[in-house]
Amino acid sequence: LYLAPFERIVRNAHPWGIMAAYNQVNGSTMTEHRYLQNAVLRGEWGFDGFIVSDWLAARTTVGAITGGLDAAMPGPRTVYGEALADAVRAGEVDEKIVDLAVRNILLLAARTGVLESAPPAVPAAALPATVDGDALAREIARR
Repeated sequence: LYLAPFERIVRNAHPWGIMAAYNQVNGSTMTEHRYLQNAVLRGEWGFDGFIVSDWLAARTTVGAITGGLDAAMPGPRTVYGEALADAVRAGEVDEKIVDLAVRNILLLAARTGVLESAPPAVPAAALPATVDGDALAREIARR
């Protein structure tokens, strides 16, 4: 009953993003609900976008990332950022799960054209000159 409107939107409108809010279902917050976000939303309904938390809605690092949450708002000072890096280093979170979240965020950036118009990470003037590797190897061999 409660899922029907959401299912219809996901299946028919194919949204690029969904926000997980503060509510709980069967004792799990939506930001950490593995079954609803992973099995139902991504699995049964075929959602391929990104899931972001409402402001400060994510409660725990491991629960949020394993529950399918791609981004925790308001940013890295929440349950993600350094806390997520620590959880990966401690073996509490598989790096592949983080890779999936990053993929979903990059997919949104690609869909919106952000990646096409992004300035280069290193300005062209700061790039080193092209080196002729063969000529350099011969020069070193001669010395």
